[in-house]
Amino acid sequence: MLGDVGFPGANLPCDKDDRLDVYDWNRNNIWGEDEDNIPPPGYYDYPPFEGTSLVSTCIGCGIRQATDVLKSGGRPQSLWVIIFLTDGVANVSDTHNTFGEIPSSFTYGFCGMNDAAKEYGSYMGYVERCKDETFEPRHCIDADASTCPPGAIHVSSYSSHYCYSVEDYARDMTDRAALLYTTNPNEPNGEDIIIYTIALGPGAVNGAPLLRYMANIGDDGARENDACLGFAATDSCGNYYYAPTGAYLDRVFESVASRIFTKISR
Repeated sequence: MLGDVGFPGANLPCDKDDRLDVYDWNRNNIWGEDEDNIPPPGYYDYPPFEGTSLVSTCIGCGIRQATDVLKSGGRPQSLWVIIFLTDGVANVSDTHNTFGEIPSSFTYGFCGMNDAAKEYGSYMGYVERCKDETFEPRHCIDADASTCPPGAIHVSSYSSHYCYSVEDYARDMTDRAALLYTTNPNEPNGEDIIIYTIALGPGAVNGAPLLRYMANIGDDGARENDACLGFAATDSCGNYYYAPTGAYLDRVFESVASRIFTKISR
């Protein structure tokens, strides 16, 4: 997955082979995986990095890239499927450099580190570590407010665009991948892609609302008819799966494979 450093002045993609996940902790401009660039235990418990973390879970980037791969190389008339597995929550987004549709003014993507937002530290429920801790309300930065998802708050001014978070971005990329039906006739449809999501481990439970949104859209292309309503984040439901540990993944993948086979055979 591609993402953003989330640190002023760096602006490099995360998870490159020669980079230690998106953070130059001692500001020495060394990003390789060497012992001199690994922060000591407890480092993030003290200023100036208190409350920050290594960020590299760009869920929106993964969905965007998977969608682009299928659109450019997927066989016509075949079943297009995305299986998305994560052990954490969305905490970073694409930047203008990795996805040109993102305005260049969003220097650090949508993770709260833009020039207009840095001074606030915490605003609208999400903090500098880029986690959207409220999930709702959803924000929309479409050029035309009429194309926003139903119920979303349209945000257009530079002074407030940091309300749009990495989770908003991931949901928009999910709609781009799989949304086929919407109650807003002006909202563009996505592709006919099936999405299965897997939350791996206790840390992924906090990201369940987003993963279940992805699974819901990826089931039948609509926001309604959510098969996970009333279920706990640790329950598998619809196209959403929860795996407490890696030992559970075999049965999860077997279930997904069986469901894909059923769809193909219809």
